Amino acid sequence: MRISKGSNPPESCLTEFYEPPPNQQIEVLGTGGVEVDEDGVVWVDWRVSGHFTAFDRSKCKTTSDPKASGQACPEGWTMYRYPNVPSYANSVLNPAAGYLTHMDNHNVLGLGKDTPLYGTTNLDAFVAFDRRTKQFVTLRIPYPMGFMPRAASGRVDDPKAGWKGKGLWSDFGSYAGWHIEGGYGTLPKAVKFQMRPNPLAD
Repeated sequence: MRISKGSNPPESCLTEFYEPPPNQQIEVLGTGGVEVDEDGVVWVDWRVSGHFTAFDRSKCKTTSDPKASGQACPEGWTMYRYPNVPSYANSVLNPAAGYLTHMDNHNVLGLGKDTPLYGTTNLDAFVAFDRRTKQFVTLRIPYPMGFMPRAASGRVDDPKAGWKGKGLWSDFGSYAGWHIEGGYGTLPKAVKFQMRPNPLAD
């Protein structure tokens, strides 16, 4: 939804409503969260169907939708889908289960400013979308198992230190700490992601 307040809200408010176009090969459903980049493009993670979509209102031929169908601007949507995840038998749904959308506003991961990403419940990972290559980048925590991030906060502690001076912070945010590998009594953990520009970078 997009709301323009007008000169005398709430009487002058105008609301626009947009949904992904139907009749996709795999139905888009189960939103996990929304973030907006600096250009006004809206990124949505769809946890059930495994899609990651971008909606750019500036591409709309019209924003008029008198019947409130949500289908005024199919051309504004771009669909991506996380690949190569084994699914359940006879199911097209994505068991990776994306969870909450985030935006790397300050390029702390080195994938570019305004890189969208989302956490997962079944991959022990964050999934970032590299907008330059149109590819997904999986940031996995191999140990302890059970990484289920709920938050992502980018920090630049020393802008002169390159990749060493910045990072993406998150948490083991599952419902119970003992869902982490280690069992009952295991304490929650904070995680700092830092990415070298190349494997041998100092």
